[in-house]
Amino acid sequence: MPKHTPLQERPPKRPYVLINMAMSADGKIAAAASQFSRIGSKKDEDHLFRLRSSVDGIVSGATTIRQERATLSVRTGKQKKRPTKSAPFRILASAHGSLPLTAPLFTTPGGPVLVLTSNQIPPTQLKQYQAKAEGIHQSKGKTIDWISALAWLRTEWNIRRLLCEGGGQLNQSLLKAHLVDELNLTICPIIMAGSEATSIAEGTAFPSLEKCSQWKLKTHKQINQESFLCFVREDPLTLT
Repeated sequence: MPKHTPLQERPPKRPYVLINMAMSADGKIAAAASQFSRIGSKKDEDHLFRLRSSVDGIVSGATTIRQERATLSVRTGKQKKRPTKSAPFRILASAHGSLPLTAPLFTTPGGPVLVLTSNQIPPTQLKQYQAKAEGIHQSKGKTIDWISALAWLRTEWNIRRLLCEGGGQLNQSLLKAHLVDELNLTICPIIMAGSEATSIAEGTAFPSLEKCSQWKLKTHKQINQESFLCFVREDPLTLT
């Protein structure tokens, strides 16, 4: 039987973490070329914005934000599903502070911006982020300490539901730490192939099948040629 991380080893004070990805039938979220190209349909885009409107914070990595020119914003006006809810925090995850201040995340109106980084960020870039962001969490190591960062988001900013929009490296860093509670996957009718095409989870692999992240299917819906799947943890953690 697969071995799971004991519940007592997971931090109780953190947001409920969701990952949302549109991917090809062979598990790719981006082609080998670095240019961004949306593979999901308008229905998938609507699904994305519904999820954004249901959370308190949206996090994405610097590369994904840069390639997609993402603002991590919710729809406004008549399209907004819950007009009385304040806009979710927009959260940049970048250990090296590689996203420039000219990126739309910093120049487009929306929810307050938070930054998760590490001691690898240059002091000048850190100072620039401090002038733009509502708050910054700087991990002591070379990478983002996700247990500490998530606890900071929960306790300091009252973020109870956090949506992760990738990319693959960010997804895997959370999955490998057993800090993801829900996977929302849109399976698109396309095959990208190739080892250089980015998959849903990149970086260091799980050491064995027994230690892989385990999930169970919660819901499944097909719209036209796309399948919308929602998975939850096999051993969910009750968060406070």
